Amino acid sequence: MLRSPRLLAGVALVSLLLLTLNVVWLTVDRDVTVSSRTTNWSTVWTRLRSVAEVGSSRAVAEPCRPLDRTPIVETTATAVAVKTATKRPALLHVPKNTLLLGRPRAATGFLTIGIASVFRKEHYLSRTLRSLIDSSTAVERANVTVVVLLADTNDTLRSFRLSHLSSQFHGEVADGFIQFIQPPPDLYPDLNFTSGRRRTFNDKPERVAWRTKQVIDFSFLFSYCYKLSEYYMILEDDILSTSRYITAIREFIQMHRHHDWVGLKFAQYMIIGDLVRSSSLPRLVQLMTMFREEQPVDFIMSHFISMMVNAPGLPTRRVPSLFNHIGRRSTLANKTQKVVDYHTNQVTRRFEHDNPPAEVVTNMRVVTGHLAPYAYSVAPGLFIGQPKRGSVGTLDVALTRRRRLRRVAVVTGQKQQYRLKRGRLLAAADLVRVTATSAECTDWSLLGEFDPSGVVDVKAVDTLVPGGVQCVRVEVDRTHGGIVAITEIALFEES
Repeated sequence: MLRSPRLLAGVALVSLLLLTLNVVWLTVDRDVTVSSRTTNWSTVWTRLRSVAEVGSSRAVAEPCRPLDRTPIVETTATAVAVKTATKRPALLHVPKNTLLLGRPRAATGFLTIGIASVFRKEHYLSRTLRSLIDSSTAVERANVTVVVLLADTNDTLRSFRLSHLSSQFHGEVADGFIQFIQPPPDLYPDLNFTSGRRRTFNDKPERVAWRTKQVIDFSFLFSYCYKLSEYYMILEDDILSTSRYITAIREFIQMHRHHDWVGLKFAQYMIIGDLVRSSSLPRLVQLMTMFREEQPVDFIMSHFISMMVNAPGLPTRRVPSLFNHIGRRSTLANKTQKVVDYHTNQVTRRFEHDNPPAEVVTNMRVVTGHLAPYAYSVAPGLFIGQPKRGSVGTLDVALTRRRRLRRVAVVTGQKQQYRLKRGRLLAAADLVRVTATSAECTDWSLLGEFDPSGVVDVKAVDTLVPGGVQCVRVEVDRTHGGIVAITEIALFEES
C-alpha cells in the first residue's frame, strides 16, 4: 500500500521530536540532585531549544552515545558561581549619604588607600593616620586619598569616633587626603551562625560572623573607591608606615611597568599593603560576595591573585616592607595577636637625599629581593648582591641627562656585614646605552676607592669630571668575594 509523501514527512517529524525529547530528558535527568528528582522545566526548554537550533539533519545523522547516568550533586556555591560567571562583575550599591566627612578630589588620583575600622579602646586608627601623614610630603599626598570606613554597627559609637577623628585631622580632611565613610544600614545580612548554618574551618559561630562582616566591609570599601584612582591598596587600622612610602610605591610600580602583574605587596603579613589596579575591584567584589561566609578576606585576596596569575619576572613583594603591624588587640573579642614585620627599617639612611632621575642596573645576582634601584631611592631600602665568582661586579647609575655634580657618596654594609672594602667609584660624562645589566658609557674616570668602613665620599667631583656626569659606577673588585650590601647612593648637584 502506497503512502503519501506528506504522511511520511509527518511521521518522520514526530519521530525526530520524540528522539529529541528523549535526549533532552536523559541529559536533564543527569543534572538533578540526589535528594530530589523533580524536573526543572526551564532547563528542559533551554536544552530543547539548543538542540533544535543545531538542526534536525545533524541530530539524526549523529549516533546517540551512551549517557553517564551518575547523578551530579550541585552545591549552592556552584550554582551561584555558574549563574554569576556570565554576568558583568557588579559592585555593591553606594548610597549618596555614604561620605561622612571629606572632600572628593576633582580628578582621578594615583592611589587610594582603603582602611576598614571598628572601635578599639587603644585608638590604633589615630596612630595609623598620623603615621601616614608624617611619613609623606605634601607633594606626595597631592594625588593620594585615604578612605576610612567607620564600620561600627552602632550609630552612636560611629558618631563619637567621627567627632574625635575630625578634630585631629581637620587639615587633611579639608585638603582631600582623608575621607571618612559609613556603611548603609542594610549592608549586613543575618550574621547569626549558631542555628546550624554551615561553618568552614571548624570556626566558632562568633568567629565566622566576625570574618563574614569583615569581607562585607571590604566589599563595600572596594565599591566606594572603584573610580577614585588608578591603584588601590589595602591597609589595616593598626599599622605604622616607613618614611617616603608613597615614593617607594610609585617606584616599585614603575619598576614593574613591563611586567604583567596582578597584585603587588608592600608588607610581609596577611593582606597589609596589598595593591591592585582599581580596575580589578569589581571582580574582587564579586568573588567576595560569593564566598563571604566560606573564606576569610585574606584568603579571598590570595585566591584572586593566584587565579589571575602574576606573570613570572620581578618579585612582586617589596623588601624591605613599608608597613609594620602594631595592633595587639584584635577586633574579634578575646583575641590578641603578636604580628611584627621584621623586614621594615632594615637600614638607617645617612643622607636621606633626593637624587636626580636615573636608571639603576647591575650585573650582580640580586639576593632576597633587594633590588638595585633601592640603593638609589630616597625611600627605605638597600641593594644586596653577589658578584659572579672571579668577575668584577658593577652597579651603574645612568642619569637621564648630564649633571654637574659637586659630591658623590656611597655607603655599604648592613649591621656591620657585607661592607665593600675592595671597590672603586667611577664616573663618565656621556651615556651610550643602558642594557639590562650595565650602562655603556665613554671615558670612565676614577673618583675614589672605598675605605675600610665600606664608604666612599668624593667631593669636588666637577674638578675630576669637568663638564658634567651622566654615569656613575660602583665597581666591586674580583677579589672581594661574597655578598655586598649597598645601602645608599647620594648624588649632590651644583647649586
